[in-house]
Amino acid sequence: MVPETRLWINGAYVKSASGSTFPVENPATRAKTADVYEALEEDVEAAVLAAEAAQPAWEETSSYDRAKILQRAAQVRLDSGEGELSLMLFD
Repeated sequence: MVPETRLWINGAYVKSASGSTFPVENPATRAKTADVYEALEEDVEAAVLAAEAAQPAWEETSSYDRAKILQRAAQVRLDSGEGELSLMLFD
């Protein structure tokens, strides 16, 4: 089964507003590795608005706490399995 990847907007994985996807292929084999939701203008606008809303709180967070948050996010990505890493490497 080919994995589906969603957009990360406002702290959640979501499908694109249009529901449209595009295939990602391994360039060496041309094998389909994933279906990725296509972010259109509406999706980008939602992501920008969410980022702008989060910015004031992020600015108030100490550099020490920001570093802890980013280290935790990196660890979650590493622990999430090889699937996402493979997708990034093959794209």
